[in-house]
Order: sequence, then C-alpha cells, then structure tokens
Amino acid sequence: MLDSTSAARLANEVATVTASASKLAGAEPGRELPEVLTLLANVVGEDEHGLVARSELAGRIGWEVEAFGEALRAAGVPSAGKRRMPGHDNPVSVDDLDMIRAVIHGS
Repeated sequence: MLDSTSAARLANEVATVTASASKLAGAEPGRELPEVLTLLANVVGEDEHGLVARSELAGRIGWEVEAFGEALRAAGVPSAGKRRMPGHDNPVSVDDLDMIRAVIHGS
C-alpha cells in the first residue's frame, strides 16, 4: 500500500511519462527508438511489471549503470527514485518497467 503522498507522486510521474511518450511517439512516423529502449524491448518481458533495480536492467543489456540512467532520462523515462530491493543491503536506484514499456510503445 502506498501512502497518499507516494501515490500522488507516482500518479504525477505516470502522467509525465505518458506526456513524454506521446511527444516521443509523435515525433515522426516510423521513428527509431533510442538504443537503450531498443535493447530493453528485447530483454524485458511483457509479463514483467513494477520496480527493478537499475543495476539489474543495465546488466541485462551490458551497460554501465550511470550511462544507462542518463540514456533513460534522455529517452523520456523518469527515475522511480531509490528503494530498498531484495538482494540489496541499501536503497538502490530503481526503474518502473511499466513506465519504460509506456515510452517504448508510445502509449
């Protein structure tokens, strides 16, 4: 369960992603996705949802975490912040697979 502040922040981030995706999708018909999104589209399953450690996603495509984060921001995918994740002792940067998918599919 999210508290009202977190829920409002998440709703705002989703609205931002949707707006960014619409702008990106409307750029030109047949547009090419940025490389980072093309690579992610090949390694993120449609059945995967929710938050994933940024380091895990970067590792899936063989990128360094910092360059990966910068490429996501440039592609219009906002960070989902830092959270404690299973397998990590401290909070780590995370990304929302649903937000990434929204930008990839332009919805």
